Amino acid sequence: MKRTILLGTFWTAVYAVLHSILAGEAVKDAFRRRFGETAFHGIYRLVFNLVALLSFAVLAGRFHKLSGRTLYQVPRPWSFLLRLLQLGAAAMALDANVRIGIGRMLGVQGVWEWARGRTPIVQNPAQGPQLTDDLPFRTGGSFALTRHPNNLVPFVLFWANPRMTLRFLVFTAVATVYLLLGSAHEETRLGDAYGRRYSRYRVRVPFYFPRP
Repeated sequence: MKRTILLGTFWTAVYAVLHSILAGEAVKDAFRRRFGETAFHGIYRLVFNLVALLSFAVLAGRFHKLSGRTLYQVPRPWSFLLRLLQLGAAAMALDANVRIGIGRMLGVQGVWEWARGRTPIVQNPAQGPQLTDDLPFRTGGSFALTRHPNNLVPFVLFWANPRMTLRFLVFTAVATVYLLLGSAHEETRLGDAYGRRYSRYRVRVPFYFPRP
C-alpha cells in the first residue's frame, strides 16, 4: 500500500510537471524563437497533445504495475447514477470544445492551415473561454456554468467512477490538486490576454464548481 501511494504520487506528479512545462510560456517562447510565430500557431498545439498523450500512456503503464486492490464498489442501481454523472461531464467537455473549436483544441486546424501556406488561427491562451467573436456563444453552455469546464470534467469523471482502486485513488487525488492549481494559473493567463472582458466574465461565472 505504501509503495503504491509513494510511486503513484511520484509518477502522477512527474506527468503534471511535464504537462505544465509544455503549457508554460518559457517553452512556447523557445518554440517561437526556433521555428517562428506562424509555425507556433500552426503546429505547437498538435505537438503538445501528442506529447501529452504519449506521456499519459507511459503513466498508465507505470500505474498498471501498482496495487489494483478495490477500495469500494458502488452497487446497482446507484452506480447508474454515477455513470449518468460521467455522461453529463462528457457532454460538458464536448460543448466546451465546440465553443472553443474542436479542430483548434486538437491542433489539426492549425496544422491544416499552416501546411496550406495560410496564416494559422491564433492559439487560445488557455483552456478557458475564447473571448472573441460571438461572445454569447463562446461564453454560453459549459462556460456559463464554470470558467474551467475542461478541468472540471476530469474531476467528475474520476471521482464519479463506481469502482475505486487504491492506485486510481492515488492518481485521482494528485490529479485533483493539479486540476485546481492549473485552473488558478489559467486565470492569470486569461486575465492577461482578455483584460476587462475576462474580469466581466469572472463576475457572473464561478471559478470551478457550478453554483446550485
